Amino acid sequence: MNYTIHYDKNVLREIKRMEQKGAYRIWLAIDTLSNEPRPIYGMKLKGKENEYRIRVGDYRVLYAINNIDRKIIITHIKHRKDAYR
Repeated sequence: MNYTIHYDKNVLREIKRMEQKGAYRIWLAIDTLSNEPRPIYGMKLKGKENEYRIRVGDYRVLYAINNIDRKIIITHIKHRKDAYR
């Protein structure tokens, strides 16, 4: 029952800008989403139907879940001060 992970075009660019340790932690967190798209530590975004976020240190990984196609679309990876603007 694994989900496939897809990335918006700007996400990979955002990860490349980070320091190596932070980027590695984010890759691990995203990888775990394929097995459990709604982890306990994740939060559903208010006012959004299928959009969630997980916290990875000072960064937020924003993503959408498509249950029909079993996809997780990573939309943004931002520092917490910029994540919700």
